[in-house]
Amino acid sequence: MIRDKQDEIMRLKKENDVCILAHLYQNDAILEVADYTGDSFALAKLAQTVPNKTVLMCGVRFMAETVKMLAPDKRVLLSNPDAGCPMADGPGSDRTGKRKLPGLYCGGVYQHHGGA
Repeated sequence: MIRDKQDEIMRLKKENDVCILAHLYQNDAILEVADYTGDSFALAKLAQTVPNKTVLMCGVRFMAETVKMLAPDKRVLLSNPDAGCPMADGPGSDRTGKRKLPGLYCGGVYQHHGGA
């Protein structure tokens, strides 16, 4: 069943020219289909160099925001719009959950990528 979902993700990724970036803490099923895995800043820097116009971040919101800041020409998708970071969303932050950067789309259209 997981393999079928991974195959579908690979198909959609190819059809829609999407690069999938996955943080190292993602589960194996996602890491197996990701184009690139790594820590948040390394993935954000890498997003600037990928040829794809769309990047799917499998991580938390601030990671997708960082990708968008470093690669403003990319369409950035966040695999889980509720994925937050306690440190980034903690006391003293101005996050309301409603602030969005132009071009940052939160929604689970894809949730994986593929190099499987």
